[in-house]
Amino acid sequence: MKKLLSLGVVFLLMAALPACTMGAPTKEEIIERMENVDAYTYMLNMKIATPYGTSTIKAHEGLDKSKNVSFAEYEVISPGPTIKNTPIKTHSWEFFDGEYGYSKVVRTEDNISTKESHRWDLNDLKYLLKDFLPANASREDVIQVITSQRDYISNILVPLFKNATIEGVEGKGGYYILRFALQRNGSISGYMEEMRKVENISGEMWVRDGLPTKIHVVHVSSFVEPSSNTTHTITKDYNVTFDYRFEIPEWAKKLREETSG
Repeated sequence: MKKLLSLGVVFLLMAALPACTMGAPTKEEIIERMENVDAYTYMLNMKIATPYGTSTIKAHEGLDKSKNVSFAEYEVISPGPTIKNTPIKTHSWEFFDGEYGYSKVVRTEDNISTKESHRWDLNDLKYLLKDFLPANASREDVIQVITSQRDYISNILVPLFKNATIEGVEGKGGYYILRFALQRNGSISGYMEEMRKVENISGEMWVRDGLPTKIHVVHVSSFVEPSSNTTHTITKDYNVTFDYRFEIPEWAKKLREETSG
């Protein structure tokens, strides 16, 4: 009877382990899954605090690599000029359907709104992207650059996660939450002199089935002027949620109709 009770305790402990760390994906497994993602959308909410004020950014972007289709919608509120001290609001929409690029921007300052809409073919886009293309860029080169520029996971999240140190893993409600941190040192050219740059990044990544579903990041960048030993700090605090389904939003379809006429 005691043996049966002991086995029961063991089984209960084994059942409880997945809620902690048993079965948690490794850093390498998560990176491999991210590098093989073909289509996804994401929502970003960010606050950027600078010595000159605070900006907010909301973004909804999507990408289907196999179909060369992508979209992006941004809402940005940034501090206005010091004299007027009124925020500047910018709302933009972009859509690429594999052949044409469509965009619309509405900018509001002092209750005055201006609007611009455009439609570009691949030749137009080749000219606009000339700094990112080889001299004799092909049609496929142009499409590849447009597609890759929309790839948040490959361009930002994978490099960040590769270089970060995993500081803890917690199982919670069918997810694994990975805490990570990273410090980067470098320099940047200032107005009069080169400034030392120190970046401290910390965050949490919610992972399910080996892929991130949400991240929260605090990114603090400090710029030090050597001659005066003055430090300027910029803090980015943001959340990103991911969905591994792709669907063209209705506004993108309407944008194509509006700018094709």
